[in-house]
Amino acid sequence: MMKQHEDEEPVTAVIRRARQLIERGWCQRMEAADKEGRPVIASSPAAVAFCLRGALWRASDDFALAHATRALTGYFFTTAYHRVQGTLPRGVELSYYNDAPRRRSTTIPRKLDRAAAKT
Repeated sequence: MMKQHEDEEPVTAVIRRARQLIERGWCQRMEAADKEGRPVIASSPAAVAFCLRGALWRASDDFALAHATRALTGYFFTTAYHRVQGTLPRGVELSYYNDAPRRRSTTIPRKLDRAAAKT
């Protein structure tokens, strides 16, 4: 279950949760991966690693389910996505940033931290 700090707005909570997911497991060229490294959808219970986009989707869905507002999953995802997108170099789409050949998992959490700090 997703915990939200008392004074934290929902989109910031989603971004922080996405960071936690990526710290546990990160992948490229797929939304999410199971423990065997096979592609799965981000909402799958088998997902153990996530790309940046997949982590944002899973965190948005987790947040919406935890607050009985599943209809808002798309809103949380879109808002968080755009906030993270705003931390990337101009003209670089989020999925391309995640999948860059020399990208390392350590750079992704820093981008999420920057996005979470924006309100």
